[in-house]
Amino acid sequence: MEKLTKTEINKRYRIKNKEKIEARRKRIEIVCPDCNEIRLSRADIKRKTDRCNKCNVRFIREEQGEILHGLSKHPLFKRWVGMRHRCTDVDKRNSYLDKGIVVCDEWSNDFLAFYNWSNLNGFSPDLEIDRIDNDGNYSPENCRWITHRENCLNKG
Repeated sequence: MEKLTKTEINKRYRIKNKEKIEARRKRIEIVCPDCNEIRLSRADIKRKTDRCNKCNVRFIREEQGEILHGLSKHPLFKRWVGMRHRCTDVDKRNSYLDKGIVVCDEWSNDFLAFYNWSNLNGFSPDLEIDRIDNDGNYSPENCRWITHRENCLNKG
């Protein structure tokens, strides 16, 4: 992989302080064109990317078709992950997988579809997701939000 010269770097990037570019420095302060923060390092220059590592990862994920929703800290996201895990965990005895219970295609790979359904169907952080038919799958037609007490009474 060829090394970039100072002239090439100056052409490709807006540089905050050109004097800071030195051959022996581990960090070179260059403004990322996407987020306008000074974050690019020598490794970014060697990769010949115009973005800092954080923006580059986001760009690659979007390019591969991953949807970045920014809701991974929302209470619904943890429930969505748990629901999918219950249906795919091969280590548990009498697991949902053994019973043939799955998450519907609509929700399985699309958190936003689950998020939208939940908000339209009475989600509250103090409620739990419940399958109306205990032998049925996780799907909009077979799920509802109920209290923990109601959910305990519905075991069967």
